[in-house]
Amino acid sequence: MFLIFINELAEILSTFGIVVKLFADDVKLYFKIVNNVDLCTLQAAMNAFSNRLCELVGVPSYLS
Repeated sequence: MFLIFINELAEILSTFGIVVKLFADDVKLYFKIVNNVDLCTLQAAMNAFSNRLCELVGVPSYLS
């Protein structure tokens, strides 16, 4: 199940332009933040992953 979540994380975050590096059970995220738009993009990426995780587990998500 861990691999499903990690693969989902990499797939979703890469669609937002976030570079994801995976090695064994380690994850590194690379994303340059220079303004508020970048912060909003990062938050949207985290929300998208959280929503997908909730779908997989079967619990409701309250993030918009």
